[in-house]
Amino acid sequence: DVITYSTLLHGYMEEENIPGILQTKRRLEESGISMDVVMCNVLIRALFMMGAFEDVYALYKGMPEMDLIPNSVTYCTMIDGYCKVGRIEEALEVFDEFRKTLISSLACYNSIINGLCKNGMTEMAIEALLELNHEGLELDPGTFRMLMKTIFEENNTKEAVDLIYRMEGLGPDIYSSVCNDSIFLLCQRGLLDDANHMWMMMKKKGLSVTCNSYYSILRGHLNNGNREQIYPLLNSFLKDYGLVEPMVQKILACYLCLKDVNGAIRFLGKTMDNSSTVTFLTSILKILIKEGRALDAYRLVTETQDHLPVMYAD
Repeated sequence: DVITYSTLLHGYMEEENIPGILQTKRRLEESGISMDVVMCNVLIRALFMMGAFEDVYALYKGMPEMDLIPNSVTYCTMIDGYCKVGRIEEALEVFDEFRKTLISSLACYNSIINGLCKNGMTEMAIEALLELNHEGLELDPGTFRMLMKTIFEENNTKEAVDLIYRMEGLGPDIYSSVCNDSIFLLCQRGLLDDANHMWMMMKKKGLSVTCNSYYSILRGHLNNGNREQIYPLLNSFLKDYGLVEPMVQKILACYLCLKDVNGAIRFLGKTMDNSSTVTFLTSILKILIKEGRALDAYRLVTETQDHLPVMYAD
């Protein structure tokens, strides 16, 4: 019966056994057994595995003649199958047909967004993401992070940031995650001014800025010696997370090292007495030496060497 053939096809697909799939398909056609939707979905997957795209399309389009209505698995299998082989136009055609139904499927949206990203079609991917959010479906963090990575890889910085700002309709919680990930990507590329602007936008809108976002921007400014940019960020960092946060302690120690080594040594002494782990970047020592403050660098090392657990190279 149809269950037997479905089981056989599924087993041959797991083994990637093309001859077994072909033989089972032939026997199914000779048997005259009517397929159900489950059987049809399994066969579509098998045909994709074989690269028989014309047969896939014919089977999908022929479902109404067999009194079969595509379900969420059908649409997802078609969209994902086409996307994986780079046939994005066919995937979009099926996706548009899926959108006209009353079916709700997170997997279909994730598949098309992934496919659009792989083809550099970021604007369409953003529209799909916004539509997914509008449908009330839970967003997959991995999907929108991949989308943001693609946005930054495929566009210049201004276009990428503009696209990120368009995603505000995702809602505050998700949009906060998008912006925090964007800050990290901007800092990775050394685009600290853009990261600063995004931080200021987030603060104005009352969005949550993560500890990692603060740290990424501040570390970049410290390494570049941009001290005028550090104070407002550091002040906000302290207000949001307090001095007990290790990342705050680390950045504050670095800032004090550049501003006043005596104050830095006192700060490090106090935090060490409290058994708190304080670390700082070895790049701070390089900056001090570059500025002709080799004696300060020497004092910083010698007066804290017995207590400072780790110095991070950066």
